[in-house]
Amino acid sequence: MSKKIHSNPLEGMLWQALKTKLSFVLTRYPAYLFAGMLVCVVISAVWVFSARRADNNMAVFESPRPRYMLLDTLGAKLPSIAETYGALNRVLALQSEIGALIEKDSLSSSDSIALIGALDEFESLQRSMQPKNNLQ
Repeated sequence: MSKKIHSNPLEGMLWQALKTKLSFVLTRYPAYLFAGMLVCVVISAVWVFSARRADNNMAVFESPRPRYMLLDTLGAKLPSIAETYGALNRVLALQSEIGALIEKDSLSSSDSIALIGALDEFESLQRSMQPKNNLQ
């Protein structure tokens, strides 16, 4: 007669041993594991937002624009960005001035002149910024 072939008893023991080791590590070092997970999440988020996306319209043999060209275009746009920021600050100041004048119960002639001047300046700022908002 032939002997019975038994299944490998180490297979069940291997998973059991792995489970006990993992539970030991999880109960012994939870703070380190949590910190490690957070580090992985931060690294992943940085990678996702900083990774260069390939342009689908760009051919394989074309190289992307060099970094110095990007800096040149940014340098060319800085004055317009500063001008827009200044205009935005002026618009906010005009809005508060107009709001203060509107809150008054009665307007004197100087208040009316100031209100008309503020509204005219607001309109001129709006007209001056209009062409810059269009796509070029």
